[in-house]
This record gives sequence, C-alpha cells and structure tokens, in this order.
Amino acid sequence: MAGVITGVGIAVTAALGIGIFFVSIRGALLDDLRAHLRSAAETAATQIGGDRHSRITDSSQTGSPEYLTVSEPLAALLRANPDIRFAYSGVIRGDSMFYVLDGDRTAERAYVTQPDRPTAGELARAHTGGTVVERQPSRTAWGIGIRAYAPIAGAPGAYVGVTMDARRYDAAVSKVFQSAALGLAVALVLAILGGLRAARVERTHGRAAAESRLVLEQRFHANQKMEALGTLAGGVAHDFNNLLTVILGHAEMIAEDAEPDSSAGASAGSIRTAAVRARDLIRRILLFARPEAETRTVLALAPVIDDTVHLLRATVPASIAILWEPPAEPVAAVADGSQLAQVLMNLGVNASHALPNERGTIVFTLDQVRVGRAEQIRLGLDPGRYVRIVVRDDGIGMSGEIRSRIFEPFFTTKPVGKGSGLGLAVADGVMRGHGGAIDVESEKGLGTAFSIYLPASDRGVAPDAAAAPLPKAAPAGGRRVLLLDDDQMVLGILGRILGRAGYTVLPHADPASALAALAVDPNGFELLITDRAMPGLSGPEVAQRARALNPRLPILLLTGADQPADLASANFSAVVGKPVDSAVLLRTIEEVLGRGLRTAVAAHGVSLATASNPSRT
Repeated sequence: MAGVITGVGIAVTAALGIGIFFVSIRGALLDDLRAHLRSAAETAATQIGGDRHSRITDSSQTGSPEYLTVSEPLAALLRANPDIRFAYSGVIRGDSMFYVLDGDRTAERAYVTQPDRPTAGELARAHTGGTVVERQPSRTAWGIGIRAYAPIAGAPGAYVGVTMDARRYDAAVSKVFQSAALGLAVALVLAILGGLRAARVERTHGRAAAESRLVLEQRFHANQKMEALGTLAGGVAHDFNNLLTVILGHAEMIAEDAEPDSSAGASAGSIRTAAVRARDLIRRILLFARPEAETRTVLALAPVIDDTVHLLRATVPASIAILWEPPAEPVAAVADGSQLAQVLMNLGVNASHALPNERGTIVFTLDQVRVGRAEQIRLGLDPGRYVRIVVRDDGIGMSGEIRSRIFEPFFTTKPVGKGSGLGLAVADGVMRGHGGAIDVESEKGLGTAFSIYLPASDRGVAPDAAAAPLPKAAPAGGRRVLLLDDDQMVLGILGRILGRAGYTVLPHADPASALAALAVDPNGFELLITDRAMPGLSGPEVAQRARALNPRLPILLLTGADQPADLASANFSAVVGKPVDSAVLLRTIEEVLGRGLRTAVAAHGVSLATASNPSRT
C-alpha cells in the first residue's frame, strides 16, 4: 500500500507540474500569435498599396487583371499560413463596412462592395489610423479566432483584415494536459504493480531447484514489464517530443524577435531551458525503460555519470545527498553507454537502500589508475591503465561473509519479495564483458564503496557537435522544401522556421498528398523533410517511394527514436532528432544542400560524416 500511495503522490505532482508549466506559457504563445498576425496583416497591406486598392471600385471588376493584382498578396498570405482562416481588404464608410476584396480561396467568388457592420477592431483601426490586433480570441463567423486590421497607405479608410483560427493553440494546451493525465495513469499502474510485488511473499521452503525456477520466473516477468514500460514510454515520448518541438520553436522565434535584455527575451529563454530539461528527462527515462542493443564506442564517462546522477536524484528521497564533481580532464573508455548507465543506476539505488532512515550521502568519483599486481590477480585484470568509477555511501555497510557472496547469482540480503539477487551478478557480468571488473570495500557500520574498472582508451572521444556552437545557416535563396509531418502544430512551426530562413515550404500532413505533389513535379523540390512515425506510410516508406520518383532528391528524416537502420539507410541524407532544435535543423539542411554531406543527427545532437553516395546533392 505504501508503494501505491507513493506512486500516486509522484503522479499527481508530475501532472500538476506539467499543467502549471504549460498554462504559464500559454500567454507567451498568444503574444507570439498576435505578433505573427500583426506582421501578416501589415505585410499584405504594404504589398497591396493604395494605388492598387484604388483601382477596385465595383463588382464588375471581379476576375479582371486589376482584381487579380490586388488579390494575389491575400492569396499568397493564405497559402503560406494554414492557420489564417480569412483575409480581405475593406473600407469603412460611416457605420458600415464594404468588402472591396475577399481573399478567402475557399469562396466561389469575391464579395465586392458587399456591405457589413464593422467590428470593434475595425472601428478602433478607423479611429486610431494604425494597426489593431485583438487581445484575446473571440467567436467569429468562422469559429473561434483572433483578428488583426492593418491600414493601407495611400488609401484613406482602406485596410487589410485577417482572422486566424485559435483553436489549434487551445488544442495544444489540451493535448499537454492529456499527456499529463497519461503520465498520472502510468505512475498509478507502476505504483500498483510495485505494491503487488511488495505484498507478495515468496515461498521460503522447498528444494533448491524450485527456488531457482521461481527466481527465473520473476526475472522473466520483470523483463516483460520493462518491455511493456518501454513501449508505453516510447508512445508518451513521441507525443512529448512533438509538443516540445512546438514549444522550442516558438520560444526561439520569440527570443529572436524580442529586443535585447527585454522581459520577453528572458521569458523565451526560460521556456527554452525548461523544454530542454524536459527533453533530457524523456531521454533518460527511455534509456532505462527501453535499452538499445549493445554498442561499444570510445565514450566520455563524465556525461554518463551526469545523466545517472540526474536520474538518481529524481528517484531517491530528497533527504539523501548525492555528490559528484567531474574531473578537470576528460576520461574515456571503450564501453556501451546504456549498459554502463544501468550498472551505475543499480549501484546508486543499492547505496540509497543501505542508508538508515533514508538519510546519508552517496558520492560518485571518476579517475584513472594503474592496477597493481595483487589487484590484477584478485580481480582478474590484465596489466595496464584503467578508468575507475567509485560509488560510495556512508550507510550500514556489510560483514565479510556477506561481502564475499554479493556477486553470486540469486544471493540477496533484502527481504523476501524485495529483490531477486541478480542486480550485482549482472553488473559483474557486464564489467567482465567489457574487459574490466567490479570490486567492493565495506565494513559493518562504515559504509560501502563499489569500484568499477574499465580499460582506459588512448583514442580521442568524438567531439560532441551539439555542444559546439552551430554557424548561422546561409540564406536559403527561396529553395523549395516539401515538408511532411502528421502533427499540424509541428508542421506549422517547422514551416515558419524554414520560411524565416528563406525557404519556400510546401507543407503536407498526409504522406499520400505529399507523394502526389512530388509526382506532379519530381524535380520541383530541392529537399524532402519527413517525419518517421505517421499513419498510413512511415518515413522510411515515404523515402523509398520518393526515391523512385526522384533518385537524386535529398531526404531528411525527423525522428524521436534512434534507429540504427535509419542512420545506415541510403535513402536518407540526414536524420534529425525530435524535439527539433531550429539551429541544428537549419545547419543540417545547409550541409545536405550545400556540401553533399551525409548527416547523422542523434536525439542528443548532430554529427557529420562525409557521404560517398553520388546521388545525394
């Protein structure tokens, strides 16, 4: 029952925190919406101009060259901004408003000199003579929306009016709260499972074969639960990554538009920082809930310990202090980062269990040592230089008898039902598989220290491209990009990011319609950007069909999960991780289009590798 109560408390706290966080940024998102609407209206008004507007006088000109000349800026505005529902040019005469031009392409005809009653915003614009943007969304003839009115210079009383559908922004907040509710449900399910496991009492009598079979069954069921948790965590992470892409994109645009040292810029920076922390938390959860296949590389160990400490702080009681100070010089070893992180997490949790009354200190240290002859024999290590990671606690310690058996499979000092006795045995096997070892020092009442030894690497660690500042992307020069993502919010923010960078973007939310557009003009696009997980066709399937239409078309994949097959696929010129960082995205596009490089962008950053495939341009 205690486990269930704790799980409920964690779930409720997480749900409230997520709700409060996203409600607080709704105002910032609304301000960004209003700024975008103001800019769209003023741009259209400038492009029309008083001279063009004065040429439209009555309905007989509908469809004429004069009419088309004036209508094109409004039509372009609607094409480039899917969220803008309605755009028109009007004139207020007395207490009536006349549509001079209706730019809604869904209408069968234009409503020229059609009288109507002016809105409060239109009257305010006529009174002030300047641009007016409504403060909050309100109900219009086209649903819930927010409106802006911008004067047309040189045409007294004339103006451009635009209406943007605001329901998608409300839907974004609703989706966030749905995700929070899902997180609460997950926490409740996990807490109930933990409570049931804690309540179950193992049989302590019987033959050794029966006991071993029971432990193996428990391990099998635990693996099944971890697989189920990994699947669930992956689904939640997909939705969160899309939401974080939208939040990061808006925060970066707000920061870019804000004046230096302004409160808006500071707020945008805070939003981005919080979103990056949320992204990192999702990655840590996925690392432990859904570990990947073993991949050993030259690995900088300090970041692995950083991630473990962050996740451990969120796991153990706040009354336990966790100390960790990275060494001044980088320390590297050839290791599998996921396996090493799991071993360190296991040692950290064990250390917290050894602290009486949930109070004490856990210390992580990292250094390089040369193992002496006696230690080589005792630990079975080869001569040479080793990296040593020590996890130390000031808990109850252990006796010599227990210390001599802790690496035995199925041996545990925990109460019945609390542990399988496999954690340290597995940790020992992982370290042996890496050519290293794990050692323990402990005295009753004096705490415990576990030392992990890994052969030190003389090879340098590959630089972390995410940590290096990315050069500002070169002007796009109007290059056409076919953008595909089934999430409308992600589609909208990525379209705006690319549009600001100078690209001409054709957005599609459906794979079939995107492929149809490509089939009409296979050579009409310089780049295809596609999401990975979509209904109907996946990103790899879209890429395969796009290659059949244009073998030389560069294709960039957006994904929230690292898939080795995607990184190795010849169909993709680049793989960019979600949530998308705009600087990384633009830099990657520049590399793909400008230098013909094959780019691998993992979920934690970007790395570049020269492509030998001549089909990539």
